[in-house]
Amino acid sequence: MASPEGRALHAHAIARQLGAQHMLVLMEDTATGALVPASGFRKTLPGGAAWQGFLAECRVPGIHHGSLPWPVTPLAATGCCAPGVAVVLLGGMVSEADTAVLVAALPLFSSALRAEQEVVITRGELAAARHELNQSATLMAALDEARRQVDRALVELDAQARTLERARHRAEEAARAKDQFLAMLGHELRNPLAPIVTTLDLLRRRGQWTSEHDVIQRQVGHMMRLVDDLLDVSRIAGGKLMLDRRPVALDVVLEHAFESVQPLLGSASPPWRIELERDLFVDGDRDRLAQVFSNLLTNALKYSDPGTPVDVRARRVGDLVRIEVTDRGIGIEAGQIDSVFQLFEQQGRGLDRAQGGLGLGLAIVRNLVQLHGGRVHAHSDGIGRGSRFTVELPLVTAPMNPAHAPAAARSEPAGHGRVLVVDDNLDALTTLAMALQLAGFEVRTASEGASALAIAADFHPDAAVLDIGLPGMSGYELAPRLQAAVPHPVHLIAVTGYGQPADRLQTDAAGFHAHLVKPVDLATLCDALSRKNAGQAIAAAG
Repeated sequence: MASPEGRALHAHAIARQLGAQHMLVLMEDTATGALVPASGFRKTLPGGAAWQGFLAECRVPGIHHGSLPWPVTPLAATGCCAPGVAVVLLGGMVSEADTAVLVAALPLFSSALRAEQEVVITRGELAAARHELNQSATLMAALDEARRQVDRALVELDAQARTLERARHRAEEAARAKDQFLAMLGHELRNPLAPIVTTLDLLRRRGQWTSEHDVIQRQVGHMMRLVDDLLDVSRIAGGKLMLDRRPVALDVVLEHAFESVQPLLGSASPPWRIELERDLFVDGDRDRLAQVFSNLLTNALKYSDPGTPVDVRARRVGDLVRIEVTDRGIGIEAGQIDSVFQLFEQQGRGLDRAQGGLGLGLAIVRNLVQLHGGRVHAHSDGIGRGSRFTVELPLVTAPMNPAHAPAAARSEPAGHGRVLVVDDNLDALTTLAMALQLAGFEVRTASEGASALAIAADFHPDAAVLDIGLPGMSGYELAPRLQAAVPHPVHLIAVTGYGQPADRLQTDAAGFHAHLVKPVDLATLCDALSRKNAGQAIAAAG
């Protein structure tokens, strides 16, 4: 025990001789007054409240007993203490006689180890200080390098942030420009369609309809669907498409879909073979769901020979409604099944573009079905084997007094009262005025705001049909001034090529009672004109 080398081994042997497992020799640190391991022993103790309390007791000469963790397992502890020195025996059983002998030997340990303790402690402190200095130098160098890396990273991040901000700004500008372009495109394409549709309506009502007019009507309908598809894709991609969801009968939805594709058939007999289970209801937007099935029916007609049957089947499957549209047309290649719902994708597209279209219809179908919490998929046995499109939607409970599909077609439009029509497109203005006169209304026309106000002051219209994009004074500005120019409330209807949600909000704020998008159906317009309640007109206009 005299030499630090091997002291711990000798102490372990003594501990075993005394009946203990471990032996620690502790000396009082003259600087702090704390008991620290003598040289040759491990310099660290487990610590904790138990050790702190026991070592505090050992500063008092005598014999002390307790339990200490070593390193975490509690062991019986016996402390033999004298001034400036203590021996701690851990584990096992130490007799009182051996303890007394050990206490008697402690003064020898104290005097022999004190000088050594000072030297060892000093050397240890110097070595520790030197080690800490080396570590500090290494750490400072690492910190300097880390600081330089952080500075470089911050510079790069700042440059990336500026690049991303510029890209975001450009993307927002591009999105706004795209929305403005599509809105303007819709307006400019719908404006020339309006007088064509109205003229066709006039010819039909006058009994002057020919097969050539069927061709015109089909092509106009095709153009209208292209415009609507482009705007719908933009709204869906921008998350701006709003759904008016409520429980709706599936037969009502399908009836509207069949009506919407009727112009494609012309005078041909409908090819539909319908198998529809009764009392099927879904939670959805009636018009948008009708658009889903209208697109599927249109797709079936486009890729099938004229007169070929198209099966439409709807039934319950668990908690779902499953609707299948099956055609016997050109079919789908196996490798293209998953891509038919992609934007601008068309099956069998060639340079002749015989089927026409932009490849938007099925992409709109997929997005609208997903917005309703459903799913859609396609199946085909290959080219020339036809296709089947399956839509699955959540089934809901039928509401009280549900509305089913109408039993009869809508009657010919008719009305009465004074109507002022304002539009800067003279063809649209003239044809719409003639159509309203034929329906029974007394009509006056104007092509811009100032003349409309002058006419209104004498004519005192009951209703006004206004275009929005008027020269000089817009329809938004004209609406409240018309109300002020007439001694009684004027029923205001916007008939415009602008159909975005923001446009509808603007017409509502300007005091319009209905917002109809060109080309407007004459029956819908007459229905809106005939309603005296503004809320009813807005609901009818959608």
